[in-house]
Amino acid sequence: MSSEPPRPPVPLSALDRSAVDRVLSRAAELQAANADAGDAGALTEAQLVEIAREAGLSPAHVRQAIAEERTRVVLPPESGLAAALAGPGVASAMRIVPGTRAEVARVTEQWLDREACMRILRRHGDRVVWEPRSDVLGNLRRGLGGGDGRALRGVTSVAVTVTDAGEGRSLVRLDADVRRGRRQRLAAGGAAATGGTLAGAAMLGVGLVAKAMIAVVVPLAILPLAAGAGVGYAVARGHRGAAERVQTALERLLDRLEHGDLTPTRPTPLLDVLHEVRRALR
Repeated sequence: MSSEPPRPPVPLSALDRSAVDRVLSRAAELQAANADAGDAGALTEAQLVEIAREAGLSPAHVRQAIAEERTRVVLPPESGLAAALAGPGVASAMRIVPGTRAEVARVTEQWLDREACMRILRRHGDRVVWEPRSDVLGNLRRGLGGGDGRALRGVTSVAVTVTDAGEGRSLVRLDADVRRGRRQRLAAGGAAATGGTLAGAAMLGVGLVAKAMIAVVVPLAILPLAAGAGVGYAVARGHRGAAERVQTALERLLDRLEHGDLTPTRPTPLLDVLHEVRRALR
């Protein structure tokens, strides 16, 4: 009885890029699910770059993806009346810029200290949180200064994250907290709307007491109600413009980092003197 010769294996068709991504993602999930508790499937950056290289991915793109993952900040999704009416509570910007992590972090810190009159609030690894200086000299210098530094004077804090993106480049992420300004705008808008409501209610009360005048008072009472609501809405919506100015300032800061032009704007002898006095007092 003769046996049939073994058939050659059927060649597998090549996988396109989307299929490769899905396979790698699924393999990572399986690896994490079956890994020991000790390592949990952890990989070093060099191992990840080598695996990606074997999969046909560019090492430069992988290093950039690693840098973006390290700078990733999970912000709670904004919903509710405050965000819908007044606008966002956080302005963010991110970009790859030339220079090592140490160089980019150094010039950025110098700019925030000198031009934006800010100081370090706390450090979390590569993430440094800055806040506006509240001393007399800091407020004076911020008022006399100009440019993008002055645009950041209304923020509660600015978080700066700088990570190495490989090949002499760095990934910079900036997150500015503008929620305090939004709360102030909402409070002012609410006060205006409340004032209009009270004025309208008072006029209606007069009309009810003097019934002969009610036909005249009721239409007039609508005016302060409408005016208060309109002014309140306009004040609250004004936060969007302030948030956009902060967003523009962050983007311009990244522009100047990208082009190596992060130098003091509109320098004056008085501002230099104030800066040196601040350093001496510190």
